[in-house]
Formats: sequence, C-alpha cells, structure tokens
Amino acid sequence: MNSVSTSQPVHFHGLTPRFLDGVLEIPVYHMRGGTSTGILLLEEHLPADMALREELIRHVMGVPLEGEVKANSQITGLGRGIPQSCKVFIVARSDRDDADIDSTLAQLAPGKAAIDWSVNCGNMSAALPVFASKVGLVSLQPGTSRVRIYNTNTGVVTHALLETPEPGKAMASDTVIPGVMGHWPGVQLALLNPVGAKTRPAT
Repeated sequence: MNSVSTSQPVHFHGLTPRFLDGVLEIPVYHMRGGTSTGILLLEEHLPADMALREELIRHVMGVPLEGEVKANSQITGLGRGIPQSCKVFIVARSDRDDADIDSTLAQLAPGKAAIDWSVNCGNMSAALPVFASKVGLVSLQPGTSRVRIYNTNTGVVTHALLETPEPGKAMASDTVIPGVMGHWPGVQLALLNPVGAKTRPAT
C-alpha cells in the first residue's frame, strides 16, 4: 500500500477567494460521495469567525439566512432541495500523527438556517480523498493508496482506500451503488472506533 505525502503546497487549480464587482467568490468543488452530494471547501479559504463562516455557507447552499422557509428548493444556491444534497465539508491538511487531512461537516437542511456541526457523513466522506488529491492536500502514488481522515465533528478517524491510476489516466469506474446510475470509481472506508461519536454508550 502506498504512503501519502502531505508536504506539497495546496493549489486548488490556481483559484483563490476574490471580490468581483463587489461580490465575494469562493472556490468550491461540487462532488458526489455514495448516495449524497455536496460542496467541499478549503479551510484556508474561509473566514475564521464562525458567524461569518456560517453566513458564507448559507449563501453558497441557498438556505435561509435566518429562521425557516418552508418548501425552499435552494434555487439560489448549490443545494438540491433535499438533506442528502445539503452538505458542506471543510477540509484542511491535518497536523495529527494519525491523520493526513481534517474534515468538518456542516449539515444543512433546505428550509432552515440552523447548521448541524455535530455529525459526520459517511457517503460524502468517500469524496474527501479524491478532493484532497485534486487540490494538493495529499499526493497519491499509482496503486492502492490510503488517506487517513480525521473528522472534527465526531473525533473519528477514517481510513479511505482507493486505487490511484498512472499519471494522466482516469480512475477505474468499476463500482455500482443502488440508487446511483452508472459505474464509478470506488473508495473503501474504514471508520476506526466509531462507537459513541454521536451518542455515548450507557455506563
């Protein structure tokens, strides 16, 4: 199994946050993982202030800026009007010994301004190693690679295994998921010690 290098600079294809005609633009990846879709953002592109960060995420996803709005279809944002497509992952290079990248999930609901920061998403987690490779957070070598993901919401470390192709070639599309049309690259996930991440076991 190949080791993962995390020393190279983050490039995000040369894109950085900018103001254009007075409007803030943030580079985003829109990806599908498993049976969910969502947005992936670089931690370093976001404001440190949590109130500003949440406001930015609400604008990106097209949810209410405050309160609730029934039957919101998220036409003004990148969400698709269902909880499975209302997820934002914030990703950064990890400084932990047991992880290569850190992930933080903002789980939204189409009709609510409230953001749930207490949960993880296994489906969208499958997209994280691909995203991390594309933007330069990790460097994958051809063959079977392992990317270690620390989820800050739950404190759980996940190992993602994926087959990395030779440079210039696409990942093999040999995975089928019920409810998702077509054949796609597969990512195997192993959650380490996940029990009690959301609810603690009885004592």
